Amino acid sequence: FAGIQEDVIPYYSAMDVYLNSSIFEGLPLTLLEAMAMKLPVVATAVGGMPEVVVNGQTGFLVPPQTPEALTQKICFLLSNKQMRHEFGNRARLLVEERFGMKRMVSQLENVYLEYLERPFN
Repeated sequence: FAGIQEDVIPYYSAMDVYLNSSIFEGLPLTLLEAMAMKLPVVATAVGGMPEVVVNGQTGFLVPPQTPEALTQKICFLLSNKQMRHEFGNRARLLVEERFGMKRMVSQLENVYLEYLERPFN
């Protein structure tokens, strides 16, 4: 294990596929980072991961605690370079659209505007 890293880009750059085999999870930042680095994903369908990983489009989701399903999807992606590339590109676009700076700023502006439109008591 590499421990806490401030610069994670070299680690993601060395990967062909990002794997998250959690039994329970929120929405892991590492998942978003990997997708932003154009990595296809193989993950368990727990927590917030199904909200981000589009099964069969940006990666694959499998039931938790099924190592054979994880292995099958990883091997499938490792043997299909074109699909890894397509999934990775879609993953990057999805992260930009849903979690990019423009969207986050726009949502924050909307919160402020809604607050300012409320009548003061």
